[in-house]
Amino acid sequence: MILRSVIVNMTGGASVTVWSIPPAPTITGGPVGPTQDTTPTFTWNGDGSSFKWDVLPAGSQAAVRSGTTSAKEVTVGALNDGAYTFRVTQFTAAGRESAEALRTFVVDTT
Repeated sequence: MILRSVIVNMTGGASVTVWSIPPAPTITGGPVGPTQDTTPTFTWNGDGSSFKWDVLPAGSQAAVRSGTTSAKEVTVGALNDGAYTFRVTQFTAAGRESAEALRTFVVDTT
């Protein structure tokens, strides 16, 4: 867990505000390795009030599919054959984003 703190000087003392970055959600379902499913479904657990997910081609940071949801499941739109990474983060009610959870997989329909 990453902690950040802010110190505010006040007359006669100091006040410290400490908050934490939420942990990454845990991916609980979806393909691992090769799959013939071009529209895979991913599931995850987390305490966030909302989640951001995306699918990245191997070696790229440009998502080919992405979205936000309050659900803990998403079925990804059709993907071409290739290697991908599914990435999901969660947000607290205060809007703090967590670390990423990642899962790599390969779509191979041949």
